[in-house]
Amino acid sequence: MKLLVIIINLEMILQNRMNESRVKNILITKIPKRIGDTRFIAMTFAFLLLPLFSPLLLPAQSSLEEISSKAADYFRIQNELGRFSGAVLIGSKGKIIFERGYGLANYELQVPITPRTKFRLGSLTKAFTAAAILQLAEKGKLSLDDQVARYLSNYPQAEKITIHHLLTHTSGIPNFTALPEYQKFKLNPTTLDRTINLFRQLPLEFEPGTKFSYSNSNYILLTDIIEKVSGKSYADYLRENIFLPLNMLDTCYDDPNRIIKYRSRGYSLRNGDLINAPHIDMSVPAGAGGLLSTVEDLFAWDQGLRSERILTAASLEKMFTPFLNGYAYGWEIKKINGRLIAQHGGRIEGFLSQMVRFLDDDLCLIILSNFDFAPLSQFIEDMLSLFLGKPVTWPKERKAISLPPEIFNLYCGEYEFAPNLLIKIFREGNRYWAQVIGQPKLEILPESKTSFFVRLIDAQINFILDSEGKPNALLLIQGGKTHEAKKIR
Repeated sequence: MKLLVIIINLEMILQNRMNESRVKNILITKIPKRIGDTRFIAMTFAFLLLPLFSPLLLPAQSSLEEISSKAADYFRIQNELGRFSGAVLIGSKGKIIFERGYGLANYELQVPITPRTKFRLGSLTKAFTAAAILQLAEKGKLSLDDQVARYLSNYPQAEKITIHHLLTHTSGIPNFTALPEYQKFKLNPTTLDRTINLFRQLPLEFEPGTKFSYSNSNYILLTDIIEKVSGKSYADYLRENIFLPLNMLDTCYDDPNRIIKYRSRGYSLRNGDLINAPHIDMSVPAGAGGLLSTVEDLFAWDQGLRSERILTAASLEKMFTPFLNGYAYGWEIKKINGRLIAQHGGRIEGFLSQMVRFLDDDLCLIILSNFDFAPLSQFIEDMLSLFLGKPVTWPKERKAISLPPEIFNLYCGEYEFAPNLLIKIFREGNRYWAQVIGQPKLEILPESKTSFFVRLIDAQINFILDSEGKPNALLLIQGGKTHEAKKIR
């Protein structure tokens, strides 16, 4: 089942369909398909886009308690609304100023999440793979300008592709997780050779080095190069050269056959209900998305990258220097108001992750979730706004009331925002739903006789009644904007 992140945004659809500036519209946005995420989908939510922030001003020590208190309330509300289950950490100047777990690591066994809970990282793995390549370059065992043909002699056109191209997603190699056969392939154990064979014979999408196109295939090849050059398995190399030196004792390659303490289970949604996430064999993601870690270990990773404990200053500069489309070596780089931010997200069946690092100031924000539908991009935007003293869209605490089905039946029907843009209101048993025609349905819960809120996003629907008490329109309220739809049938 394809999982969707639902975002109501009445502006984009109408602009695309009608080019009318006065009327707004509804958009359901799919999570991009990248590895290290559910189908190793990386950089989720439009690659987990960050908003534009003003120059960073670290808060005075006296304000840190306030930030911690507000962050605790924010995530408590998101958890109570069913939008978040996971762990959060904020670090400043080498210290953890906030960390907490919300929800359950196992919803069947009722095991609470703590900062020690382990989550699959998805594409956050890529930064570790890039670091391993840079270490091997420092040791003189490879060069970033080496042709891939030097290590994979039987790979077609490998003489055109360099390690640098793989690191920066500029190789032109198609993304194997987007192939039709991938959905069956991911279910069974594999080897690197077998995975590479999925895309080995596919033509390049463009001349290497000329364009950016995110492809998990690049980091599968990098995994293979690491193992060939080091003579160790990918998991062993990272453990010995990165995890142990940084005391990251809760980080490892995920192996479902091992007993791993504090490992969480991942969850998805189906028709508004929480379900165990679809299966993926963890031999598939490799260095594109196969790691397991905690927020505390990722903070140790952040601190390790602020020193020369695992990489030299020269290598760190290479890691955070963007090539095309702002992508460096395993990180997205943004320069905002003169400040540099490195960030990456990950999504893999049942899990979402996001890590944001200010490169010019010692600030780090880490969110790991075992809900693969949680709106992490919104959480990150709000948390950084809180940290910077900017306005925050605070989640509203809501409570559903009991509403007799016969009352809701009056509201059922179709409502029109604009020509060809309809929203359907309907009931299934004792559950109430709203659905933009052609899009997934969203469960709505009654807050009063005429007011309903959407479970997974911060949106509200109010029904407008005529003099006879019959609905003739509805108002969709979100983000400070109100959009009216007339009842047509």
